Amino acid sequence: MAAATEKIGRNDIALFGICWFGYFFAYFGRMNYSACMASIILAEGYSKGMVGLVGTGLFITYGLGQIFSGFLGDYVAPRKMIVVGLIGSSLSNLGMCLAPSLNVMIVVWCVNGFMQSLLWSPIVRLFAQYFTAQVRGTLGVYINSTVPVGTLATYGFTALILELTGDWKQVFLGSFFVVMLTAVGWWIGTGMLLPKLTRVDIEVAERTGDGKENAIEKAPLGELVLGSGMVFMCLVLMMQGMLKEGITAWMPSLMGEKFAVGTTLAIVSTALIPMFNIIGISIAAAVRKVIGDEVRCSFFLFIAGTIALVVLYLTSFIGLIPMFVFFSVATTIMMAVNTVYVGVVPGYFAKKGRSSSVSGILNAFVNLGIATSMFATGAFSEAFGWDMTMIFWCVCGGIGIFSSFIGYQIWKNYKVGL
Repeated sequence: MAAATEKIGRNDIALFGICWFGYFFAYFGRMNYSACMASIILAEGYSKGMVGLVGTGLFITYGLGQIFSGFLGDYVAPRKMIVVGLIGSSLSNLGMCLAPSLNVMIVVWCVNGFMQSLLWSPIVRLFAQYFTAQVRGTLGVYINSTVPVGTLATYGFTALILELTGDWKQVFLGSFFVVMLTAVGWWIGTGMLLPKLTRVDIEVAERTGDGKENAIEKAPLGELVLGSGMVFMCLVLMMQGMLKEGITAWMPSLMGEKFAVGTTLAIVSTALIPMFNIIGISIAAAVRKVIGDEVRCSFFLFIAGTIALVVLYLTSFIGLIPMFVFFSVATTIMMAVNTVYVGVVPGYFAKKGRSSSVSGILNAFVNLGIATSMFATGAFSEAFGWDMTMIFWCVCGGIGIFSSFIGYQIWKNYKVGL
């Protein structure tokens, strides 16, 4: 018992905490647009497809930026990358307040997506640099709690400002201040903490007899992608992104159109969903402990999630509350899928010097799924209605089941050599 306690020390907790709060507050500058899309539609008279295009722009640049920041994160100091991302995101939110048209909003929000992409991969690299494998495996799961908690806080923050001011632009002004203060706190906090920490050199170097460090050779990325089954992992995460964040973004509109729920009430109700999603972190940890392998975990989780989506469709004919319950169940399970992949799998590639790159690639496909869903869900629901849209979600669940099964068959052999 004592040995287990020693593995997570005070400095480990301190680093985890500062990373957790940094990423948590970053959500105020990213998910706020999704939270107030329904208000923008009502206030400005834009179509759902066009409003969804702004969100799509963010997640496209966020996804592509994840690949870029993944490569960059293997070479550039994580502390510097993260402060640049936070400041850039803060200024982008200020730009949304001043944007004179929807076209300008698209450009500004695309910039925000790139700035936000500079955050996650450096956090993964910090974990690889300063945490042992066991500590990284444990805390790597729980860092993902920033996703549901950050989403919950952002939706609550958005609903409060809309209720007090009635002006969606004030949401972005508030986010500007929150994220800028976070950037200042990150720079000061890490400046005080990192010099006190000891690197475990898990991904970067091996010590020679004279005490110097030799950088280990980074493995060819193409070889890792093809040999590990990462192609199928990426497809799984794309479906997960569509069935978690993308659907959540459109839930206020679905509730408003199908059940005549007011905008503020719809946003507040949607904000409750991340409360359930927090359970997904515990589900991920429990399933990982029982099954052992993260990719195999995703297969069983996707089966459960797809069943929940089918029941969601069936209960949508009964009433709002049953549909809301199974929507919460489905997104909670998708949260667990994201956790076992994004929070843990990149760490396996630390010894090959590619933890940041792999993290960037996996996150890119999560956000490709979100980007696709942000636009496609709005356009699809306008063309065919919400019932057919929910059937489409079930099909995406089936694709996730198939991809996770094939991915595991490749991964289980490749993982032995890591």
